[in-house]
Amino acid sequence: MGVMITIYYHNQALLHDEAQFLTTGLQSVVSTVMEKKDVFAIANHDQYAAASNPIEVFVQVNRAKIDNPADLTEKIAAALIAWKQNNNFDYQINLNVMPVEWHAKLGI
Repeated sequence: MGVMITIYYHNQALLHDEAQFLTTGLQSVVSTVMEKKDVFAIANHDQYAAASNPIEVFVQVNRAKIDNPADLTEKIAAALIAWKQNNNFDYQINLNVMPVEWHAKLGI
């Protein structure tokens, strides 16, 4: 498994079409930055939330596939800023890159 992006958003702050646009855009940005095709993204809206920001993004990456998580975070952030500017996407996004130790069996 390569990279999994999970987006949590407030459905009162972000419309469904905007969430879909963001999901597609983030998948493209991360895939380009990491030069990987096995990147997928999902978005879920909060039914209930307390003390959270409107958009939280979690990028889970196999620990074995990255050398420097801080560097990767900066590269994704820079590309995401450019994407936001090019697409007039004005919402603030909290980006979290999370190296994980994956052991997966796919297609069972």
